[in-house]
Amino acid sequence: MRNTRFTNDSYKNKRGHALVIAGSESYSGAAVLAGNAAVRSGVGLVTLAVPAEIRSEVAARALPDLIVRPFEDGGEIDFAADAILIGCGLDANNTANEAMFRKIVEERTTPVIVDAGALWYSNPERGENHPVGETPPPLLGKEGSQRELILTPHEGEFLRLLGTDDKIAINDRVAAVRQYAVANNVILVLKGERVLIGAPDGRVVVNPTGNSGLGKAGNGDTLAGILAGFVAQAAGMNIDIFETVVAAVYVAGTAGDIAEKKYGKRVMTASDVRECLTEAFDGLAGN
Repeated sequence: MRNTRFTNDSYKNKRGHALVIAGSESYSGAAVLAGNAAVRSGVGLVTLAVPAEIRSEVAARALPDLIVRPFEDGGEIDFAADAILIGCGLDANNTANEAMFRKIVEERTTPVIVDAGALWYSNPERGENHPVGETPPPLLGKEGSQRELILTPHEGEFLRLLGTDDKIAINDRVAAVRQYAVANNVILVLKGERVLIGAPDGRVVVNPTGNSGLGKAGNGDTLAGILAGFVAQAAGMNIDIFETVVAAVYVAGTAGDIAEKKYGKRVMTASDVRECLTEAFDGLAGN
C-alpha cells in the first residue's frame, strides 16, 4: 500500500490502467459493479468493455469516470492495459467469449484476473450443462508465461476447477489452495467468509477481514474490480503481484466490515461495500 500511495506528481498514466471485460444481457449489473469498484480502488484509468447490446444500459448506470466500450461477438478489443479482468457476468456458453479468453490468457503480457463466467473456460470437465467449445482449456499458468494469472473462484467454482463435486476435496482449504496454486502456477483467491490467497511458490495467506454479509450477489464482482485496480497500479510499478492481491483482499474485507457496522449484515449490499472503500483506505497508513 505504501508503495502505491499518491504523490504530488501522480497522474492517470502513472496510476495504472485496468481493463474490465464483463457483462451479458442477463448480468449487466455485474459489469457495472466490477467497473465501479475498480474506479474506487485508486487506479488511474478504467476501461469497461461490454457486449455491444448492453453498452448503453451499462454506461447509464456506471460511474462517469469509466470509459465504457462495446465489443461484438468475435470482435477485437484493445488489450493494452496494466491489468485485465475478464469474467464478471460474461456468458459462459458463448464461444466467441471463450476464444477471447484464450487469446488473452495465452498471449498475456500483463497480469490477468479470471472471475465468474471466464472460470468455466478453465474447467477441465465442463459437462453437459456447459458445453463451451471442443478443445481443452489452456494450461492456465504454464511456466514461461510472462505475467501472473489470478483466479477468483468461490467454493463451488473451485470444485469445478478441481473436476469434482465432492466437497471432501476442499475439507482442508489451505492445503487445497496451496496444491492448486503450485500445480497450475497461478495466484488463487478462494472466496468465502475467510478468503484464502495462494501463491505459485506455496505461500497461503488467510485474510482476517470480511464477514458473512459479503456472501451476497455482487460482492464477488466488487472484489474482482478492486483486485483489477490494485493489480494495475502495482504492475506498472514492478511491485510484487501476490502481495498486491493480498492487500486488495484485505482492503475489500475492511470495507465490508465498515459496511456491516453501518448497515448490518442483513441489508448491506455490494454497492455499500464499494462506497465504504474511502473509509477503508483512510484507516490504513500510507494510503
